Order: sequence, then structure tokens, then C-alpha cells
Amino acid sequence: MSDFQILQTFIKDYNRLVCQEINEIPTLPSLSPNSEYQEFYTLLYEGVNAYKGRRNTENIMFGQLGLGLFALQQGNFIPIHIEQGSTSMVAETIEYFNRFVVAMQKTAEDIRILSEAVRKGDFTVTVGESQWEGNMLNLVEGINRLLAEINLMLSESYTNGVKLSQSADNLKQSTESLSSATTQQAAALDQTVASLEELSEQVQTNTEHTVRMSIIANEAKSAVEEGNVLVKHTVDAVTEINRATEEMHDALKIIDNIASQTNILSLNAAIEATRAGTAGRGFAVVAVEVRKLAARSAEAAKNIRNLSDIAYTKSDEALKISDRMIRGFKTINTKISETATIVGQVALASNEQMLGITQINRAVHELETVTESNSQIAEDTDCVAQEVSVLATQIVEDTSSKKFIS
Repeated sequence: MSDFQILQTFIKDYNRLVCQEINEIPTLPSLSPNSEYQEFYTLLYEGVNAYKGRRNTENIMFGQLGLGLFALQQGNFIPIHIEQGSTSMVAETIEYFNRFVVAMQKTAEDIRILSEAVRKGDFTVTVGESQWEGNMLNLVEGINRLLAEINLMLSESYTNGVKLSQSADNLKQSTESLSSATTQQAAALDQTVASLEELSEQVQTNTEHTVRMSIIANEAKSAVEEGNVLVKHTVDAVTEINRATEEMHDALKIIDNIASQTNILSLNAAIEATRAGTAGRGFAVVAVEVRKLAARSAEAAKNIRNLSDIAYTKSDEALKISDRMIRGFKTINTKISETATIVGQVALASNEQMLGITQINRAVHELETVTESNSQIAEDTDCVAQEVSVLATQIVEDTSSKKFIS
């Protein structure tokens, strides 16, 4: 094979090597000692050796890059060592890879510190953002925004816990006041019920008394009316007595006249008997007896007249008394009627009072029911207030145990 053919074959193999069709250039015969291509061949051969050295170095770097990517896939951030002065594309790629790994190491360490701080209740730690751009910056910013939201939530939780605690205390005080007021109201209602029961009994007694008074008033009215009738009958009888007394006076006047005439006749008879002498002696005796009889008749008439006058006077007084009795009975009857009317009105008012008291009793019983319900509600509310107070205290204590940006 000529020197030119050797050189030509070497150049072809070199191109195949560069194009990575082959890994090694086959061994070729040496050029003749005095070949005009010796120097060029030597240069080509040195270039091949240099290229092979660089290619081996790049292969090593590719291997390291693959190991680095595999470690990255496994979650480990391991930088790749490259020699100083390497300027190949692979070296530049490894440089970018190392920058990424270092940034990831820094971010991973920040996240580890963050997670450890959060585990201890410290939410003030953040992840560094300066080494990132693009999607990773958005991710880191998202983590920091999440921490900011957690800080805001913790701050609001603390504030709400304090407010809730204060509200729970206020609610507890209010429920205690409500419970005390409800207890006082229940006691007052008990006293009211007792008073209403006593008042109800009194009104019931008054109603019974007014009914009894009404009956008595009606009986008294009937008795007065009956007495009025009897008085009228008495007046009629006394009037008849007066009339009979007046007739007796008239009869006594006649008797007095008869006695006077008889006395005159007896005197005349005695005179005539005296004149007659012995023959008129018997007639004189009769005349004397007749005169005595006339005197006794006049005396009896006088006594009867005196008794009649007394009877007339008494009957007249009885008429006047009866008249006053009639007027008195009328007045009593009027007063009894008025009393009966008033008693009836009192009885009606007592019934209305009894009805009103019954309604008040019903309303008071309803108030007792409402009061008991309010008391139970107050107790339940107090229990809720205590639970809320405990919960608020726990929230405040739990939030206070954490470190956050308020």
C-alpha cells in the first residue's frame, strides 16, 4: 500500500471516528522513512490522539452527568466535579447542572429547615427565592404564600380565640345574670301564685257572702213587705176603732140626754107625788129610784166617755205611729232594694274578679312554665359558655405556643 493510500485510509478512518461510526482507528502500516507525507501524517495522528483524549474525557463527563441525573431522580442533589478549564458543551452542561443542583440543595435545605420549624410551631421561616426564576420561582413563591396564609390564619385564630374567650366570658356573665333573674322571677311568681290563691279564696268567700247577703236582703224585703201589709191592716183596724169610738160618743150623748130627761121627769114626778100626798107616796118612791138610776146612768156614761176619749186618743196615736211605720217600712224597703242591688253588683263584680283571677292564674302558670324553660335555657347556655370558654382558651394557648408573624 502506497503512502498516499495509507494517508487516505487514515483520513477516512479519522472521519468515521469523529462521526462516532467507530471507536478506534485500525492500525495502519507505517509510512516509508523518507515519505513526503510523514509530517502531515504525524500531525493527523497527534490530532487523533488528542481527539480520543477529549472524547474519553467527555464520555467520562457524560457518565458523571448520567449518575448525577440518576441521583437527582432518586432525590439526591450531588454536584458533578469537572476539571478546571473544560470548555466543551458537556462541561457547560454540567456547569448548568451543578448550578441547578446547588440551588436545589439550598431550596431543599430551606424546606427542611422550614419543615423542622413548622414541626416546632415556628411559621416565621421562609424559603429563599433569589436563586430561582420561572416555574421553580412560582413554586417557591407558592410555598411562601402558603406560609403567609398560615401566618394570617394563625393570627386570625389567635385574635378570634381572644374575642371568642371574651365573648364566652360575656356570655357566661349574661347567663349568670339571666339565671339569677330567672331565679328571682321564679320566687316572685311563687309569691304571686300564693297571693293569688289567697286572693282567690277571699274573693270566693266574698262571693259566697254576697250571695248570702242577697238572699238575706230578699228575705228582709219580703218581711218588710209583709210587715207593711200588717201595718196597713192595723191602720184599718185602728180606723175602725176610731169610727166606733165616735159612734160611742154619739150614743153616750143620747144616753146623757136620756139621763138628764129622766132626772127632770123624776123630779117632776116627785113634785107631783108630793102634791098628791098619801096617794102619791108610792109614785114618789119610784121617782126617787128613777132619779138614782138616771144619776148612775149619767155617771156610767161619763166613765164610758172618758174611756172612749182615752181609746180615741190612743187610736189616733196608733194611726200616727202606723203612718210613721208605713213610711219607715217604705224607706226600709227602698234601702233593702238598694242594698240588694248593690249586693247583686258586688256579687257580679266578685264573679268577674274570680274570672279575672282565674285568667291571671292561668297566665302566671304559663309564666312559670316559661320561667322554668328560661331557667333550663340559662343552664344550657351556661354549659355552652363554659365549653366555649374552654375551647377559646385552648385555641389561644395552642396559637400562642406557635411562633408566627402577626
